[in-house]
Amino acid sequence: MTGKATLAACEWIRDAHPGHPRFLLSGGIDTDKKHSAVNSLRTRSRRVIAEVVLPDALPRRWVMLRRAARPCPAAPRRPSMPLQHLRTGLVSAVFAAILVTALPAPAAAQGSQDSPVDLVQVGLVVPAKLTVGKRFTISDEVENAGRETVIDSVTGFFLSTDAVAQQTDVRLGARRVPALMPAGRHSRESRLKIPENVTPGTYYVIAFANANNAIEERYKTNNTRAVKVEVVPEK
Repeated sequence: MTGKATLAACEWIRDAHPGHPRFLLSGGIDTDKKHSAVNSLRTRSRRVIAEVVLPDALPRRWVMLRRAARPCPAAPRRPSMPLQHLRTGLVSAVFAAILVTALPAPAAAQGSQDSPVDLVQVGLVVPAKLTVGKRFTISDEVENAGRETVIDSVTGFFLSTDAVAQQTDVRLGARRVPALMPAGRHSRESRLKIPENVTPGTYYVIAFANANNAIEERYKTNNTRAVKVEVVPEK
């Protein structure tokens, strides 16, 4: 149960974090004993401890707690603990996976949890300075992080005042991404142009995988990548 909960938490962090960090979830070979050879590999990262406070109604729904008919005679008596605290601690420890996987994603980033495909915008290279009315070249890369092949898709490019893609952003262009097998990637350069009516200043160029939302994906939070740029006037 702990492994499932950790996996769900890592996937949520990967999708919600703007940097979309990668992670490695190790399994049954792990141990904290000094004699274990795995501790000599020096490959471990950071350890994180998290706590959660549950509403009383949630444990009542998922766990059925019954009081024993009589206390165990061999057990020493301890100060009584409120049933709500006992129930909360039990659910936190044993049913962490249920709670983590039940956390909803932001409404604007909801995907289809049943979808076997997941497009991820893994790369974007943009010049630091762009000129109003002039063309420039960018390079981007898209990956299929799902378990099945995904059909052709469209990656769109936008100019935004922040790092979040919105319908009000300026559309710069788009490119076709061919069908990708699981773990398959596709990168390409694209020629774009800053419209002449754009006011010089600080902007973000955003690459948006599956920009037309034609493909049902498992996650939507990993579809964009943004690069900060400076738009200067034409000389």
